[in-house]
Amino acid sequence: MTKKFLVIEIDDATFYYVVHDLESLIRDMYEAELTNGESYEQVEEWFMDDHKVFEIHGTVEAIN
Repeated sequence: MTKKFLVIEIDDATFYYVVHDLESLIRDMYEAELTNGESYEQVEEWFMDDHKVFEIHGTVEAIN
């Protein structure tokens, strides 16, 4: 079974993502900062401060 993550923005839950690769999401969201010399570890910390991350075990199915 493929590992998935549910990522919800803390300040606005209407911004959420279901992804297979959490690192790629972080790199995409903070591409400008990484290009400007920030470390991955620093942007990952910012990401975790701004988002709630859940690891999905099983399947996620839409009800409506």
